[in-house]
Amino acid sequence: PQPPVFMFVIDVSYTSVVTGMLDCVVATIKEAIQQSLLPGGQRAQMGIITFDTALHFYNLNSNLAQPQMLVVSDLEDLFLPLPDDMLVHVSESENAILTLLDSLPSIFGDTKVNESCLGSAVKGAFAAMKHVGGKMLVFGACIPSVGDLSLKSTRDNPRLLGTDKEVELLRPVPNKDGSDGYKDLSTELTRAQITVEMFMAPQQYIDLASISPLAKFTGGDVRYYPQFHINTLGLKLKTELMHVLSRYMGWEAVMRVRVSRGWKITKFYGHLFIRGQDLLMVPNCHVDQTFAISIDMEENVNPDPIFCVQSALLYTNSDGERR
Repeated sequence: PQPPVFMFVIDVSYTSVVTGMLDCVVATIKEAIQQSLLPGGQRAQMGIITFDTALHFYNLNSNLAQPQMLVVSDLEDLFLPLPDDMLVHVSESENAILTLLDSLPSIFGDTKVNESCLGSAVKGAFAAMKHVGGKMLVFGACIPSVGDLSLKSTRDNPRLLGTDKEVELLRPVPNKDGSDGYKDLSTELTRAQITVEMFMAPQQYIDLASISPLAKFTGGDVRYYPQFHINTLGLKLKTELMHVLSRYMGWEAVMRVRVSRGWKITKFYGHLFIRGQDLLMVPNCHVDQTFAISIDMEENVNPDPIFCVQSALLYTNSDGERR
């Protein structure tokens, strides 16, 4: 059974550092570990990746005197510098993890880089955890302007707001090759049983419409903190991140909904991916999720006098039991 896996993908650009987002995130993760709030106990695993215009991977092997940082700056030909020690058991490598979390704000404290390769970072994290699945938590402070699936801030056009053309700003931008960029990536993530939770804390336009499919189709959520500063929104970010890490959750979940004879389900609503006709894929399910369905009568069939809806959810809990 799949263990609880948490992969933290953290923006360390100038905006992230000066607004206090980086401080807030590492302090919250540290608190969750020290208070043993992560589910799964001895089974829980985690990894940390940071990014600006390059990816920074960390070797958290408990045998090292201190965590080792490996930088991948070639975003065109992305590779994993450490196939094995990216994900570690929290119980075994707790000291290495806490040491790294303590040092991140000072490592990047003087950065002047204010660009982000979020798309490449998600692909790097995907490569590191696709063999096991789990929850990817992505923290972003600026629009992904370099690397894979980069976006342009010139798309923002406030003059269209309130007009018939406003809808154009709410559609995801297609990738350069015509594919559905982040939506296609989310399909691959779902197949590997990975859910993406997004925490976006920008000062300027970040094109959420294009990035949000990462969370929508993997069963995750987008949390948005515009004009973030640790003094104003820090408590909100901390509280919501702590809740996401500690709530009761199930892994590699599938769900099926059936209705009485003479009726049919016409549409599903919610953050999920539909495989086949009616199998809902929810790589990570939890108490806050809600799904809705639209139903219609089938033609030329007499419906049953009593209408019933049956839903069945199959998942692995954090202790490794299939339910």
